[in-house]
Amino acid sequence: MSAEEAAAAQPEAKPKKKLPMTLILVLSVALVEAGGFVLAMKFFGGGPQVAVGAEGGDSAIAAPDDAGPARMAEVELLARFRAPNQKSGRSTIFDMDVFIKVPAARRDEIKQFGEDHKGEIQDHVARIVRSADPKVMLEPDLKTLRMLLRATLAEVFEDPELEIEVLVPRCVPIGGG
Repeated sequence: MSAEEAAAAQPEAKPKKKLPMTLILVLSVALVEAGGFVLAMKFFGGGPQVAVGAEGGDSAIAAPDDAGPARMAEVELLARFRAPNQKSGRSTIFDMDVFIKVPAARRDEIKQFGEDHKGEIQDHVARIVRSADPKVMLEPDLKTLRMLLRATLAEVFEDPELEIEVLVPRCVPIGGG
């Protein structure tokens, strides 16, 4: 047997399979991204939040009175207030109620101020309604309208430290189709 025949008779040695470089690169990038995500969640997550139990619950988990947000009270500013809007090309009247939530300690003061300045408040609210886009007035949550009212009422009350939340429990379009 010649050397050539002997070499041909032996099975060929298979080369060792190596992981393709692309697979190694993809796995490396995935691990780095996963590590970055975990670190970001640890850094920005802030940890567990304190849970406050209902009144009459276990006193060990209830928050102290001074730890919670200030108690709030509602004050009615406008009831059955109507203002026109012609921005859609047709005259639509919006019949609405406007309340504000204020710190309970200042409820009477704010209520009296609202009564003393009722005309000014009505004028500001009417301006907002008249100039508002019809889409704003027909938003399901009236978020934009409430934001505009909050900014305007902050100017009327002339108290930058007064924290108020505007509530519009009723805003009904009349006419205009």
